[in-house]
This record gives sequence, C-alpha cells and structure tokens, in this order.
Amino acid sequence: GVGPEIQQLELSLHLNLALCQLKLGDNAAAVKAADEALRLQPSNVKGLFRRAQANFALSREMTSSAAAGEEKGVPNVRSAVRDLHERVVQDLKAILMVEPHN
Repeated sequence: GVGPEIQQLELSLHLNLALCQLKLGDNAAAVKAADEALRLQPSNVKGLFRRAQANFALSREMTSSAAAGEEKGVPNVRSAVRDLHERVVQDLKAILMVEPHN
C-alpha cells in the first residue's frame, strides 16, 4: 500500500489541480480532480467545496448556452442542470456534516 505521506501529497495534488482548473474555467476538469481527491478522502471539505463550485459553474454554463439557443433539447438541459444542482446540494450538506459551524 501507499504510505500516509504519499497519500497526503496525492490528496494535495488533486485539490490544487481542482483549484487551478476552477481558476482556468475548466470546470469539468475541476470536477474530475476533486473526485480524485474525494476518492482518497471522502469527507475532505476542500474537495467537496471545489466539486460543488465546479458543478455549479457547469450548471451556469449549460443554462447560458440554453438561453442563447446553443443547446438542442432544452428539456434535457434542464434535467442536467437539476442533476448538477442536486450534486452541489449534496456536497454542501456533506460539508455541514463534517464542519457544522460553517
């Protein structure tokens, strides 16, 4: 198995990558990086928050594209946006379970 120091470095790498991807506006990549961090530590608050931020940004992108007429099948877009919002809510609830005073 991997030692705890290596696992902590890998966790930090994925969390930092998620933050960089958020800043670059690559929200899908930010979700993937946050997912990797959460695979290592499922209740990591930074990972949960960064994934929530990225999913929320993705939902805004979809909504903007649909409003501009760029997305075909608006009902499908609405469903996808609802799914993303549900993921955001789940992550925020998980954060409150870990840190109830935030």
